[in-house]
Amino acid sequence: MHQLLLVNKFEKIKKLPLYTIFVITVAINSVSLFADTIFLERGDSIKGIVTQQYEDRVIISVPGGEIGIYRNRISRIKFDEPEQNYLQMGDKYLEKKQFNKASQLYKRALKIKPDFQQVKDALLKLEDRKKSQVMERQKKEELLKKIREESEIMLRKMLGIEVDSSYKMYIYPDSPAIKNGIQTGDKLVAIYNQPAKYMSLANIRKYLIGSETGKVKLTIERDIRITESGRLGIRIEIKQTGLTITEVIYNSTAEIIGLKAGDRIAAINGKNTRYMNMKQVVKGIKQRSFGQLSLAIRRDIILIRMPVEKHKIRRN
Repeated sequence: MHQLLLVNKFEKIKKLPLYTIFVITVAINSVSLFADTIFLERGDSIKGIVTQQYEDRVIISVPGGEIGIYRNRISRIKFDEPEQNYLQMGDKYLEKKQFNKASQLYKRALKIKPDFQQVKDALLKLEDRKKSQVMERQKKEELLKKIREESEIMLRKMLGIEVDSSYKMYIYPDSPAIKNGIQTGDKLVAIYNQPAKYMSLANIRKYLIGSETGKVKLTIERDIRITESGRLGIRIEIKQTGLTITEVIYNSTAEIIGLKAGDRIAAINGKNTRYMNMKQVVKGIKQRSFGQLSLAIRRDIILIRMPVEKHKIRRN
């Protein structure tokens, strides 16, 4: 038993929405005379001859008249003619925007029935959809490009920073970034303690710009090469946040090269310090590779965003 739309066979189908439609219960018996089968979502099926197909419903001829069945109640339709089945499968792929598969199925239908007008129309629609998708993609790319360019300009004006795909930074003169000790070549490691390497450049710019006012916390990494021999002039401690410089001796090599208390040593001569004990750390700092000591220093910096309209930048 199925709740279906009963349509008088003498009514014009295209005027179906204009008439009062009664929902009734109709018993449909499978008759071998009819070739097409409509499978309903709830598992039942109806046999008959599909006479019309609309965007929202299918009209099937059965004994006693024609029935309109809404597509959202239909699981699939099996036609007696293979070309109809190819058309139906092609339409499903077209809805999913899988154009190549849809085209292949439509062409199979035409091979069976070269004068099949519905398939010819479907191929025209397919080409139009493909062009429409290309245009949509181009518009989206243009919009993303415009957003990216605008965010890059705002970031330069607000903080004086450019970030490339390797997270290296270019710093503009007279900017908040350079006034807070960030240098060109420094690597952006984190924003608000969230690792930058897991962010897209678009999101990095978004978080750096933020509300366009207030403060933003960055973590930067700087590679330092030390060629001077002798003591470095620092006191260090292994903390939960990593190998940390707790004191920089006045007028020492460490002070001269710009190390500060609170800096974290992330690597010594290219080796990560995360799992080093203090004995290994001291040995690494004393050991020179090709006459120099290499340190990867991480530092937290808080920048105050400068309103764009009040800040002009210049590039050397």
